[in-house]
Formats: sequence, structure tokens, C-alpha cells
Amino acid sequence: MNAKRMTLQRVAFERQPRFRALLVLVLLSAMGAGLRAGDPPPDDASTNATTSVPKILRLRDGSFATGQLRTSTVDGRFSWLVDGMAEPFEFDLKALRGFAPLKFNSVSPSPSASHQFELSDGGSVLGDLKAIDEEWISIESDVLGATRIRREAVTAIVDTSYAGQIVYRGPSVDNRWQSIKSSSRWEHKHGRLVNAKAGGTVVGNIDLPAKSRVRIVLSWEVGMPDFVLSLGTDPSQTNQRADRAAAGARLEVWDREVALVRETQTDEEAGTDGLAEIQMLVQLELGQKRMEIVMYLDQMEGRAVGCDRHGRLLAETVLPDPGAPIRTGIHISNTGPSLALDEIEVREWDGITTHGSAQSLIVSRSGVMEGKIEGYDAESEVLRLSGAETEELPLSQLRRGSVTPAVIEQGSAAEEREEGQLEFLLVDRSRVLGHLMPSVDSEHIRVDCPVTDETLEVDIASVVGVIGRAVEGPTEYPEGRHCTLQLAGTELAGCLAKVEPTERSDVPAFAFHPAASSNASRLNGDAAGTIVYRMAAPEPAPRPLRTINRSRIFRRPTTARNTVVTPRIHIEIGDEPQLAFRTGDVVSGSVKGIDASGVHFSSPQTTTNFADHLQLKSVTLQSYERGVTIGEKKLKRLVTVPRLQQDFPPTHLLISTTGDYLRGRLQRLDDDLAVMEVGRESVSIPRAAIAKIVWLFERDWDTNDQVEDENRTSGQGDDKQFVGATDPADKDLPFLVHTLRSGDRGLTFEPSALTQDGRLIGRSSLLGDCEVPLGLVHRILFGKDVGERIRQYHDDPWSLSLATLPKVFQQSDSGDVPVNALDGNPAPTFTLQTLDGDEFDLAQTRGKVIVLDFWASWCGPCMQSMPRLESAVEEIGSPDVRLIAINLQESSTRARAAIERLGINPLVLRDQDGKVASAYGARAIPQTVVIDRDGTVAGVFVGGSKKTLDSAVECIRKQLGSPL
Repeated sequence: MNAKRMTLQRVAFERQPRFRALLVLVLLSAMGAGLRAGDPPPDDASTNATTSVPKILRLRDGSFATGQLRTSTVDGRFSWLVDGMAEPFEFDLKALRGFAPLKFNSVSPSPSASHQFELSDGGSVLGDLKAIDEEWISIESDVLGATRIRREAVTAIVDTSYAGQIVYRGPSVDNRWQSIKSSSRWEHKHGRLVNAKAGGTVVGNIDLPAKSRVRIVLSWEVGMPDFVLSLGTDPSQTNQRADRAAAGARLEVWDREVALVRETQTDEEAGTDGLAEIQMLVQLELGQKRMEIVMYLDQMEGRAVGCDRHGRLLAETVLPDPGAPIRTGIHISNTGPSLALDEIEVREWDGITTHGSAQSLIVSRSGVMEGKIEGYDAESEVLRLSGAETEELPLSQLRRGSVTPAVIEQGSAAEEREEGQLEFLLVDRSRVLGHLMPSVDSEHIRVDCPVTDETLEVDIASVVGVIGRAVEGPTEYPEGRHCTLQLAGTELAGCLAKVEPTERSDVPAFAFHPAASSNASRLNGDAAGTIVYRMAAPEPAPRPLRTINRSRIFRRPTTARNTVVTPRIHIEIGDEPQLAFRTGDVVSGSVKGIDASGVHFSSPQTTTNFADHLQLKSVTLQSYERGVTIGEKKLKRLVTVPRLQQDFPPTHLLISTTGDYLRGRLQRLDDDLAVMEVGRESVSIPRAAIAKIVWLFERDWDTNDQVEDENRTSGQGDDKQFVGATDPADKDLPFLVHTLRSGDRGLTFEPSALTQDGRLIGRSSLLGDCEVPLGLVHRILFGKDVGERIRQYHDDPWSLSLATLPKVFQQSDSGDVPVNALDGNPAPTFTLQTLDGDEFDLAQTRGKVIVLDFWASWCGPCMQSMPRLESAVEEIGSPDVRLIAINLQESSTRARAAIERLGINPLVLRDQDGKVASAYGARAIPQTVVIDRDGTVAGVFVGGSKKTLDSAVECIRKQLGSPL
């Protein structure tokens, strides 16, 4: 072996491209290494593992999916059940990069098997030795059962206790890992540490021992990787890049080769320069996406050894650095397109190495000698040796012994193997190479392993990982418009698929067909995610309701130094006539007329032609692609209502095609004119001059009954800003899709079919039958929680507020009380009026258990939960429990009508200004508050699901068991 050693000054020049060809000459001669290659799979190495352990599948096109392996009866296919899908997908084996557990346990139990049998193909099997003859070695395995392995394929037998203790496995989501402040940060994603673009450095404290064995798995999505990985660094140095941090050893990418670098520090006092020794480890292949390296590092002796994932020697450097400290960390700097740390495992190492060249070695508890294993006497448990100092060795004394030594040529990092061959990682730490065969039952996979005498049948629960081809390959796509399915822990390329009829009522008529899969599958009814048809900029964070979207403020490109720039807000008009509903739905269509009953329209997307005023958010009458802009101060004036008008607020805003605004109360619209009431006078405006009409429902105060009745007559309402608290797990909620077109125009409906020509058909509870051509869609939201997720895509700056009172008239009450701060504290007292105008004082209810239910008639979950809560209280049957329904900022007429419609009879109080709701932190409804006999809050429960109701009832019963 020839090593390349030089001063650090020379290293800087050697790294430049014109010298890199020379460095290839420092490759070690091909030879195998028996560095105790017993490598456990990246999972909980417990024989009690089950398929319930979450795993993540990775495909060669970059797709990934969280789920579980299933058996397949089809040749050349493997079956994977994705979390959120009703049926497993049958993927082409050629598309498989592999799968592994989503999480790693830092400590792994010791295997129950006594020995590990290392194989010439790089695999290994754990088990107890039973017999050795001329052709076969027989073992008993916890996972494989009684198994015979070809003797010529077994290179060594290793005591399983010979492998060092695991000190860290990850990368885990904890404070061990710190990303250096940068515009390109490392983040934990789907069980990996990921740096999506060049420039990021991550530092980890992995408790690296003085002598350690470190298994590292790296992957990348595009191009060739470019990184520096330094082992044995100071983890407190979070401001140093990997190439600048003092380290025990480094891995660096030079062109398409990975180099092992060992450096010593410059001693300024002694006047000596630092030295560097460089060895080339592996060559990276074009299209390769994954690399696994095993490093042995002795920081005390200055020794670094690099091996492939099976422990076969790639390169070794020895460069002592007396006085260098023992460091426990790792630095990784990415300067390539992308990089991910998939796995890292740190073990203790005793520093002993063995070499598997033409020399055969026996490592026993008493030392190392030449020789190999020839046979085994099962009765006496004694090994027969040849070429050794002794002819026999008790099996209990063996640490590692050669059986059929083989010189294995060094390959590339891609480690190509024959087409279709996979590496199976088993729960007992075995690694078996072979071809996946069609299964004959649902509990076992079948592996055609060339080194065994018969096809292996493995319990599917015992397979914790699979490694496929690391090189990128072509992917077959199904027919249809290509898109990406995004679920929690899943991103799959493919297409939406036609839905076949099914008797299952729990799965929606919404199916996906991934690339490289022979079949499609419906989604589960509780699945929630997104279909993306084009990858755009990152989605904005969800915006709170009733705020201005600052990201759309326009600023002048240049101004004088002291000029004040007035922020301006862009108001979308639309590139075609359309109707926007308060649910977030937007449909193309033309308005035929507006009267007291509502809006009459026609749309090619729905069979409905009428909508109530309460359902509308805005209508666009004339296309105006540029939209209009408005100053922030002017917008504030438009949404501020004088207190003298609080009982007769404006209900509409007209935006002209020239950017002018008129606020008032729309009376009617026909083909020619719009009639508006402005300041108690009627004003006529030509329809041709109106670009958009906005309904001004959002406001932070209530009107009196007289205005309510007038609004009801004219088709208006006073719906509020409170958000219905829905529980996506509620079985009563339907599975919905929300399709988004250009300008984030959406349509929400329950899907029923996908036509051959690409039209998604369904039924909307608002608009009836509807359809959307997928060619116009850029994103589809789906799930039971669609209503809550829609808001981030639809801005609404038109929220009215009353003019602020002078400070002398303002209350000095404290701010809102967070919900979690109420538990165990005195309940805020209040006095409110009932629907009949009587006063109710909470302070007069001491001695009884009070149940407050905050609700509103426009809140769907409230309407579902109120009857159930009343029935539950009646079932308790105690005169010491009193149910009080507190209506939020609605008129007595509306509240009474809702109660009568539900057929219930609670005591209803009116919280007209919302102060009681604020005091109880009711930011989302329905909210139930249980108050014990002495006036202390015993529990706060938000939402209308059965689980929430059960929790509230349990709390009520608990208070009844504690008399005052």
C-alpha cells in the first residue's frame, strides 16, 4: 500500500482540478477486510417488531411514501400500502430504491443468535451453528428457521458479541443537531436530515468514542453530490464549516470520487507544519442517488479506515497527531444541489482489524492466528481447524474465523448487482441478498437466495428494510395528467385515476395511480393532503382571518431618500366573470340579476343558478385582469364604520373598472343598472361601469333586532368572524375536494367520478352538481378538513370595524384569557340577557354544576353538537346540573329560530358584544366549559366530535361526585 502524505500547504493545491488525476494513484490495492462487518438494519432490532412500525419507501424517481410492506403474488412486483390509501400499490421492482424505518432507536437489544455468518455476496445471516460438511453449513435462525448455506459462500463465522455497543443511532429529532445559521438550513424531514440547496452546514454531537465504528448513509436527489463530512469534531464549534473544523477524519467529494482525508494540526511553537494523508475511497456513478460508507476511527492512534457497507476495505490512513483531543462530534457541509443524511450509527470499536486476503485468520479470545475453519462437532461444540497452531477450538472461544476466504475486488460506490436483486434487512440484523418471488400467502415474502439450498420464506413482520438499486432509472407513468400526491410523509408522482364502483362506503370516489405501479387505489375517507399539478414557490404560512396580506403590498422601485412610501394593496378583480362564495368556492359564471332574495346566475360548472346573499363573498361582473390597487389608509377608511351607523352598516362595496369605490346597501342589479342605498338615498350606477361587487358580512359588532329583521327581509345577514371548530376525525364529516385554478379560484365538492376526458365530477352542498376540467387545475386539496385549509388561499381584506372610541370611554378590562389558563381558576362572572329579555347572573348559581356551551347558528359543528350535549345532560338526570347555551353576537330572532329548528330547549343567553366569549377564550366554537359547584372552571372542551363530548360528560360526572 502506498499512501500520499504531504504538508497542509500542499493539500490546498492538490484539491484543485489539475492535480486530481494524480490523486487516483493513491488508491489502496484491492483487498478484503474483516473489520467485524456485523451491521444491523436501521430499525429496532427486536424480534418483537411488527409491521406497525412506520417505514418510508423511496423510489428511483425521487418519490417517497410512508406505509407498510405487503405481500404480492405478481412476479417482478412488490406491494406497498401507503398510509392514507385504501389498497396497496403494486410497484415495479426496478423502481425500488429501498425502504427503511421512519424512526431510529438509539439503543438496540443484543441479538439472541450466537453467531453471524458472513457471505461472499456481502450479506450475512445470524443464527446458531448446527453442522458443517463439505457442501453446506447448517444453522438455526430465529427469522429464517432451519437454513442451509453453501459452504463456498460463507467467508467467516463471527461471534455476535464481537460487535461493539451502539452509542448513537439517528438522525433523531433532538438538540444533538444544530444547523449553522445560513440561508440554506438543514431540516429534519421524514426521518432524515435534509439540506435542499447548497451552502448549509449541520453539526451533531453523536457521542463519538475515542475508538469508533460509524455507519453513514447519504443520499441526494439531483446531479452529483458535493460535500465535506468531518468525523471527530468539536460539536461546540457551530460556526465552523466541515472543511475548516479540526477533525479525526474527513470524507470529501473531489469530482466524482470520494476521498478519505486525515490531517494533523500545525504546531506553531515547534515550527512544524501540519501533515495530510489522502486516500481515494470510491467512484460515484452517473445517476447514483445513495452511498453507504462504514468508517473505523481511532482518534488516539490517528488511524482512519473506510469500508463499504459490508465491511470490505476501501482505504486506510494512519497519521498520528500526539496531543490531539478526543472529539465527539460530526460536521457536514453541503456545496452540491442537495444532500440528506439518511442514517448514522455509532458503535464502540476495540481497534482490532483482520484482513481477508489470501491469508486466513482465526481470532479467538486468546489471540489471533493463521488458519481457517474446516468442520464442526455439534456434540462437543468444537470447531476443527486447518493451517492453525491447534487443530481444535471450542466454539465458545471463537470471535471470528475464516471459512472460505475470498479476495473481493473493490467496486464503485453504486455497488451494482444483477438486475432485480435486492438486499433484505431483517429484524435479527441479518442481511440477505436475493430476488423477491411471488408470495403464496399474506404473511410471508419469498426470497430466491443464491447461497441457500431453497427459497427463503420470511415473515413479513421480520423485514425492517430493503435496499434496491441506488442508480436513477426511467419510470413508466400511467395515462393522464401528471401530478404529485402529497400526504403526511408521502410524495408520489403519478396521475389521478378513474374510479371503479365499490361496495365500501368508507372510501371516497377519489383515486390515485402512482408512476411505476400497475394499479390505482382509492384514498381512505380520513386521508387529508394535496394534489399538485405544478410545483410552485413554497406555500405561505396560514394567515389569520381578517388581516391584510402584506406579501401583496406594492412599493415604488425608487424614491428620494426622505420620501415616505405609502403601501398599496392589490385587489384581484379576475380575468373572467365569476362568483366567489364564503366557503372559498369560486365558479365561472355570469350574474343575471340581484334582488332581495339573492343572486341569480348561470355557470358552466354547476347546475345551480341561484345563491342566497348569506352565501356570497363577491361577484365579478367585468373581466379586469390587472385588478386595482388601493392605499392602505384608504382601505382602512373603507372598512371603518362610524358608530352612528352601527345599526345600519353598509352591506356592499362596488369597485368600478377605473378603480373607484362606492360603499352602501345594494338594493338590486339588472342588465343595465345597479341601485345602491348610500346615506339613506338611492343611487343608480351603470352596470357596465362595475367590475366587482363585494358583500361586507365580516364585522366585529352586532346589530339590533330591528336591523336584523330588515336585513332578513332584504336577504342580508350579520354573520360573524367566529370560526367553526371542526374535528377531521368526526365520522359525520364528508370527504371533500377543493380544486384551485388560476388566481386560486376554488370549488369544493364531494367527488363522485373522473371522466375519460379528464373532468372531475361531484356534488357540492352549496352549488349542487358540478364538474372541473383537470387541465385547468393547478392544485387539489382533499380531506375532511378542507374547509379549514382553504382560507390560506383566499384573502379578504374587507372586514368592517367600528370607529374607535376615545380613550376616555374605553374599558380597562384585561385582555383575552387563553383557554388553557382557565382550568382550575375561578370562572369569570357575567350578567347576560335571555332570549326573552330577562337577566341571568352566573354568580347566583353557586352550588350547582354549570355547563356553558358557546355557539352560533352559522356554525355547522355547533348545530350537530348541541342536541347531543343536551341529551347527555338529560341522561345524567341530576337537578344539580344546569346547561346554558351562550349565543355569540346574533339577534334573538335568529338564535330562537335555530333552537326551534333543532328541537332543543336549553337556557339561551345572548353575548351581544362577545365580551363573555372573550373572557372564556372562545376563539373557536363549539366550546363547552364545565364549572364546578364553587365556581371554579373544571374543564374546557373545544369542538363537536363524539370524543370531545364524551370528555365533557366525564368531567360533569366527576363534579357531581364532589358535593360542595
